[in-house]
Amino acid sequence: MELINIMKKEHYYTVSIIVALILCLTLLFNNSFATRIVTIVTLCYALLGAAALLVQNKRDKDINQASFILEYSKYFYSLSNAEDTLLLLDEYRLGNKDSIKKIEYRGIVNCLIWCEELSSLIQKNVFDFTTIDNVFSYMFFTIVNNEFVQKEELLPQADFYKGIFYLHKQWSDYKKKTNQPIPMEDEGLQKSEIYLSYVSKGNIYNKKSF
Repeated sequence: MELINIMKKEHYYTVSIIVALILCLTLLFNNSFATRIVTIVTLCYALLGAAALLVQNKRDKDINQASFILEYSKYFYSLSNAEDTLLLLDEYRLGNKDSIKKIEYRGIVNCLIWCEELSSLIQKNVFDFTTIDNVFSYMFFTIVNNEFVQKEELLPQADFYKGIFYLHKQWSDYKKKTNQPIPMEDEGLQKSEIYLSYVSKGNIYNKKSF
């Protein structure tokens, strides 16, 4: 419902701009002084209304986006074994290589499903990398840039995770562009033999499906 309301506000904003343009044309081609005064006043009100709608719409978008990110973060921790898996993968990242022996298969699958859905949300422009980078990049790259996760599930079942490959490429490019380190890059997904072909498939997949 909140997203629908935002779309309605965007519609009102567009209508206000159109009205303003029509009034501008009226002002240019009408020679009556009184009519011009009325048109100028009306134009001012239309522009002020459009500006107010624009500011309010941006504010509503920011609030709803922040709420959505919070809910999506909660969603990760609600998935069976996902939190435990992430903690064990983090231990692995910090040097405890034996930690992966404790990881359950269900946890890997749920973590990857979360990452695949994140790709869908990016493709739908629900949010962008600027918004989610500090929140989710550690989680995403810690999960997918892990040789164990890749070997156990991600690479053998790559057809089910096309979005992850595409998101990995886009996010890695963003990280490099903004001069940020990529977690677990030494075991990066880009080193797999199928990476380039699945990045391409993911691109097609996202455009058709999302």
